[in-house]
Amino acid sequence: MPKYKYGLCVGKSEAGNPVIQGTDGRVGELRPIKEGEPIYRNPVEAENIGPIFRMKEVDLGRNGPAQVANPQYRSGWEQTFGKDLPN
Repeated sequence: MPKYKYGLCVGKSEAGNPVIQGTDGRVGELRPIKEGEPIYRNPVEAENIGPIFRMKEVDLGRNGPAQVANPQYRSGWEQTFGKDLPN
C-alpha cells in the first residue's frame, strides 16, 4: 500500500504553481514534469482535495545520469558524427 503524505496549499508561486506546506512543516512548490527538462527533486503524484494535497513519491526506476535523446540532441549528434555508426 502506498505511503501518502499530506500538505496544505498555502499560496501560488510566481509561475502559478501551488505552494504546499507539508505536515512536517516543510514548504515546496509542486511543478509539473515536462519532457526534456531536468527533475531536481523526488517526483510525486499529487491528488488535489480542496486545499489539501495527497502526495506519494513516484519511483522512476532509473539509475545513473539522465539519458538525453530529444530531437535537438540527435540533430547535433548527426551534425558532429554523421548518421551512420562506425563498424
